[in-house]
Amino acid sequence: MRMRACLIAAVLLIAPFSLAKADPVGYGVAFDQLYRVETSPPRATYIGDAGSFGGQPYGLLKGLTFGPGNTLYAVSDSLSQKPVVTLSTSTGAATYLSALNLSGGTGQFNSLDFASAFTCDGQMWLSSATTRKLWRVNPTNGETTLVGALGQTITGLAAKGNELFGAGGRGNNSLYKINTDTGAAALVGGFGTASSGWISTISISFDANGTLWSVLNYLPPAPGGSTLTDWSDLARIDPSSGIATVIGPITGPESLRGIGMTGFTVGQTPCATTPPTGGGPSPATLPSASSSSLLVLLLALLMAAAWRFAEPRAPQ
Repeated sequence: MRMRACLIAAVLLIAPFSLAKADPVGYGVAFDQLYRVETSPPRATYIGDAGSFGGQPYGLLKGLTFGPGNTLYAVSDSLSQKPVVTLSTSTGAATYLSALNLSGGTGQFNSLDFASAFTCDGQMWLSSATTRKLWRVNPTNGETTLVGALGQTITGLAAKGNELFGAGGRGNNSLYKINTDTGAAALVGGFGTASSGWISTISISFDANGTLWSVLNYLPPAPGGSTLTDWSDLARIDPSSGIATVIGPITGPESLRGIGMTGFTVGQTPCATTPPTGGGPSPATLPSASSSSLLVLLLALLMAAAWRFAEPRAPQ
């Protein structure tokens, strides 16, 4: 009886902790490399290179997002075709899907500074910080339909249900809600104290619990500036006010030092339990490095042991 009581007490002690929400694990891209990103504490682990197409690397990967089927998508901004690719979460290898063939970029690579996200109706959305435009995209064939002008420099997109959010940057560190009928970006609010310095790109992603996570990339530095930052920062953003809370630098291997993280996602778009008419991706939670999962396992083992000790024994 004493052993049984101790086991039950241990189960009751652990149970509240096992029900706590686990911190998500995401993915990030830096030029042509894919990383696994822990959120507590922030830490990046190298997965692999995307590879190349026509002898050129799939460079300047941007717009990292999960789509239907828990497939990881990105766009290579360095190639002239501006191809949509899928990335293997185990090797980082890219698979060519289609060419967007969009123009109007700047610099050596005709960069359009893309961001993308999928809403729960299965629609892929693409923005350009360079042209300040929003498109609907068919990733299978690369067909793009211009929605309209954003009216703001948007460097990151994220969806919650069928609502689309955008993050500014480059002197305007703010959160916006984007009208998917017109493309117009309406201000939610500024980042607060986190907006005091230069942020080049702001990648955003909702997790399955509706928390809005962000990676703040400071490279390249402000025009005319020369200060280089070794690591991008992980942050959370309040989707109702726009206030950002910086958690800390996403440290990692030397291959990431001094290379800005230009895309980040923590999983598929959070959707309703019953998908909207026409279907759409279901909520997905990526594996967690949190100790919560271990506590759940321990709880199950202790419960099994408690029942075993509680069983009546046959007389000897």
